[in-house]
Amino acid sequence: MGGHDVIQEQRVCKRLPARVARGAEVTLCVALAVVSSSALASAKSKYTIIDVPGATETSAAALNAKGWIAGTFASGNNHGFVRSPGGTFATFDGPGASNTSAGAINAKGAIAGNYDIYTDNQHHAHGLLRTTDGTITSIDAPDAGQGDEEGTLAYGINSPGAIAGYYIDSNNLIHGYVRDTGGNYTEFDPPGSAYTYAVSINNEDDIAGYYSPPGAQSQHSFVRTPDGTIATFDPPGTTGSSAVSINTKGALTGSCLSGTNWHGYVRAADGVTYTQFDAATGNINTYPQSINAKGSVAGYYEDFSTGMLHGFVRAPNGKITVLDPPGTVDTQASAVNARGAVAGYFIDGSGVEHGFVWSKKKKK
Repeated sequence: MGGHDVIQEQRVCKRLPARVARGAEVTLCVALAVVSSSALASAKSKYTIIDVPGATETSAAALNAKGWIAGTFASGNNHGFVRSPGGTFATFDGPGASNTSAGAINAKGAIAGNYDIYTDNQHHAHGLLRTTDGTITSIDAPDAGQGDEEGTLAYGINSPGAIAGYYIDSNNLIHGYVRDTGGNYTEFDPPGSAYTYAVSINNEDDIAGYYSPPGAQSQHSFVRTPDGTIATFDPPGTTGSSAVSINTKGALTGSCLSGTNWHGYVRAADGVTYTQFDAATGNINTYPQSINAKGSVAGYYEDFSTGMLHGFVRAPNGKITVLDPPGTVDTQASAVNARGAVAGYFIDGSGVEHGFVWSKKKKK
């Protein structure tokens, strides 16, 4: 079920091959660093495993400061869920959906997600908005295509309820959009873009994402301000990047390409200060997924020496904690909330996917 997230699949597909793994000494250092970080996380924090009752697989995609969690579970097809802080689940589907996924939740508990309808051997995508009373509204950009593998996808929602995402048109080109709280759509593209992926929106209506020019294998980050101004960028010394999350202050995070490896980056709210980082040592790719208001970043990294994925959370001071729930084979952290709790999912030794929330233990 790890493949249910369309944007994640597209990011991975566009990444270049990593360089050959380095020697045994570096590999040993990576292993020691992971064990040390995991032990520290276990001593001072806790994992809550999230499994929707009756599901064969569960993935936690987002959580808000109050502890509400949104995600996707498999039971035959894929379905959306929301879990209350008390552990009660509510499940939902888009109208007539073949598959449904939930990808973002705002401070009030409203959810942005996606669903597809499979008819006549064709898949058509729709975004969705689920409000706290359970009402579901379809999100369809005006110029979205109506054919196979076309339609609209919703990926970010802010506290007022504005939604950002992208749509595939009838020419298989991809464009960004924002839907305001009144249901009005604005479609946009950075200059020279053929494929625009708008994936995050903050409470000021700033939108972060990435794009690719026509025929290019490269991708580059962008930020769109509420007045429609779009700034494109790559962190200094890199050849490509993808912005994936922007916080309420305007700081954002994503991945950037240098050589043949992807590194994490944080761009400060001033728009000129960049910090690049790796979640571990050795031959790895680092993929941030979320940044909170304080500047903590959650994501995952790919370790080429072992072939495994590990979650991580990076504190504003740069300290990185590796996140691997007990029994995990692969871990991906998806979101970090205002309190520093992290949601994500992991695959156990039997190949089953489970959601999780990592949080710091309260001091006695």
